[in-house]
Amino acid sequence: MFFEHVSDEHRRNRSLEVLNFTHLEDPVSNNSSSRIVRFSTFEVNLHTGELRQRGQRIRLQEQPFQLLAALLERPGELVTREELRATLWPADTFVDFDHSLNAAIKRLRDALGESAERPIFVETVARRGYRFIAPVNGCSAPSGIGIANAPEQSKSSFLRHWVTNAGGGILESPLFRETLPQARRLRLVYGVVLLLILITVAIGWWLLSRRVPRVTTSTQLSFSGLIQAPTTDTGEWYSTLATDGTRIYSSASTKEGPSRLGYVSTAGGEQVSMTVPLERPQLRHISPDGSMLLAYASSPGESDSHLWLVPTAGGGPHRLGNIDGQDGAWSPDGREIIYANGQDLYVARSDGSDARKIATTPGKAFWLRWSPDATRIRFTLVDSKTASKTLWQCRADGTDLHRLSLSWDKQPQECCGEWTPEGRYFFFRAARDNSSDIWLIRDTKYLEGTYKPTRLTSGALGAGAAISSRDGKRLFVVERRNMTETFKYDLRTRKLMPLLPGSSVCCVSTSPDGHWIAYDEVRGAETVLWRSKPDGSERS
Repeated sequence: MFFEHVSDEHRRNRSLEVLNFTHLEDPVSNNSSSRIVRFSTFEVNLHTGELRQRGQRIRLQEQPFQLLAALLERPGELVTREELRATLWPADTFVDFDHSLNAAIKRLRDALGESAERPIFVETVARRGYRFIAPVNGCSAPSGIGIANAPEQSKSSFLRHWVTNAGGGILESPLFRETLPQARRLRLVYGVVLLLILITVAIGWWLLSRRVPRVTTSTQLSFSGLIQAPTTDTGEWYSTLATDGTRIYSSASTKEGPSRLGYVSTAGGEQVSMTVPLERPQLRHISPDGSMLLAYASSPGESDSHLWLVPTAGGGPHRLGNIDGQDGAWSPDGREIIYANGQDLYVARSDGSDARKIATTPGKAFWLRWSPDATRIRFTLVDSKTASKTLWQCRADGTDLHRLSLSWDKQPQECCGEWTPEGRYFFFRAARDNSSDIWLIRDTKYLEGTYKPTRLTSGALGAGAAISSRDGKRLFVVERRNMTETFKYDLRTRKLMPLLPGSSVCCVSTSPDGHWIAYDEVRGAETVLWRSKPDGSERS
């Protein structure tokens, strides 16, 4: 490990040198006749009073030089301020000693390229004195000057302990030898703590990612019993649900009989029918901006059904270009529509133009859905021979067409899949043993294999279809429930007719004058007492 120290004065001109181990352990000559002392890249000539670095003379005044010589006499030892005063100034000299000594130390440090905050050569011992902390070696020294040879070490030891100074030279500092193990211990502690934090965060993220959504509460939003859901038998009725954030759109029966497009508020309330001149409309999808519905219906007087665009804000419907098909859906950005015509899948622009075939399926495709990232398409496939329903998938360009692999102990009828808005989960309806429920899988884009579904709902008669709210926090489900319906018998026509079509009514009582009726309406777990005219009007 290398340590690099760079003083502020030399920061712009620092350079990195390559360590050559063959030059780190040159033998030290101890010729006592020379007055040359070397440390790091510096050379001190005590006879001439010169300081050089790599052969270049460094200008240093007399007192800072004498100070350096005094410290070099006892390398690694404390030289007190009183000793330095006696060396630099005679006893009869009157001077501001503290100021002059501090100034001399500063000039010496400037010449050596270090600072008091990050000493390399001269260490300050607070209120006591100074110590020369770098190893001293050279060709010879005058009498009284000790020469400290660098200890013999392996090359790996040099690699750990040698550091570069501001000028790029190599030195070994006793200070680093003393503090490096402690620094290593601190780094080890910090590293272990950081590793534990990262492991904790990773485990927490993994546990959160493994959590499966579950239904915590449920609220009944509509009570008419007229909302239509996809069939669980061999039929081809695949009317979906769709939401723009404030309304839930669907195909719904009417009191008069024929189905219409309609909606219920996401807060709950009465079913509102949309006045759209289409017959037997089946809702297929809603545009990403919520302004348009895609419906499969026929125009009045026609027997064939087509794909129609229906504005949610009102206005007449119009055909989706010149294309034809039984189902379709917008892409997440609203620029394209995928649609199925028989056993072929096509992609076209949102206005129906520039249609192109992308795949042929082994059966009819319904309930087509793009993934939120627009890379995949999933749909319900109705087998042309057995009429069984399974979930299939392909890429957005039609490649990699295959059945979605789900792990079941008993194969159900799979249908009507939807992604959550962020694409993390995919939920769908599975029907078997005369009941159906909503199931969920955690979607994995890159590690696709066999999915293990998790059940979300468990109703007495089952769920018909489900969609996610725009924020992904709620699930809107069409659920089949038993209804109590009261009938009236018309003596004139001799026909039996529902008293209040679409309402779960019981316990009817008529007023003595026959102008009013009172009855109970069952709304989920609640029962509401009403009074109205016999035809259901003026209810209060």
